[in-house]
Amino acid sequence: REPKAVRQAIGVALQEVGLDDLSKGRDFLELQGLLYGLSRAEARTRAAELLELVGLSSVADRKVGSYSGGMRRRIDLAGALMHNPGVLFLDEPTTGLDPQSRIAVWEHLEELNAQGVTIFLTTQHMDEADRLCRRLAIIDHGRLVAEGSPAELKASVGGDIVHVAFDADESPDECVTAALVAVRALPGVRQADLAAGGLTATVSDGGAAAPTIMSAFQDAGLTIANLSITRPSLDDVFLQHTGRQIRDSDADGDAEDRMWSQWMGVNRR
Repeated sequence: REPKAVRQAIGVALQEVGLDDLSKGRDFLELQGLLYGLSRAEARTRAAELLELVGLSSVADRKVGSYSGGMRRRIDLAGALMHNPGVLFLDEPTTGLDPQSRIAVWEHLEELNAQGVTIFLTTQHMDEADRLCRRLAIIDHGRLVAEGSPAELKASVGGDIVHVAFDADESPDECVTAALVAVRALPGVRQADLAAGGLTATVSDGGAAAPTIMSAFQDAGLTIANLSITRPSLDDVFLQHTGRQIRDSDADGDAEDRMWSQWMGVNRR
């Protein structure tokens, strides 16, 4: 009912960065400020503050087209913050960035949150969700399947996680199916599912379950390439609630990105 007030209260940065490559970083931010109703002096001051925040003051007078991927992501984030929004929406903010740039963006987001900005973000990186989110939700095909803090969700899996890797190209489907059925029937196995190139089982005691799982694979005629035992991660939470790993769902993100782009009036080229 109050679209103008809503736009003033929120900032949005989509996965597909929309920047003017011919504009200088400082000029780009100042223009964003003017479009949001800031005076020239206010836009100049705010742009300087944000350039310092995202670590781009030294390149502020370079054209955006010369920026690296990580720098482009950070200047886009700064643009979404020019009008001091209280709520920030980010669509996969670190997709395509190298590890160093990802950590830099994480640190900037943590600083913003410490300053009182509420952040909603979508991500396919479970380590990112684990580090940044106080509360997260897993959505599978448009349906909310799990919600809670990272610690709560990992605790809900319970027990240990046994990962068994095998060569899928050298493993007949009927042998894989037989191994899966056998593992699911073992004592202490709470859940078992096939993952990319292997099998993941949630068990009460990883040390006790490992030998019996290995025997089940041998009886099915499969050769184990690697076996590991870990504590539950958010990847395991995702697998438990959806039946597949996050990377198996990457294609779904393209459809969601198109939906966001259409809603925001962004046209892909």
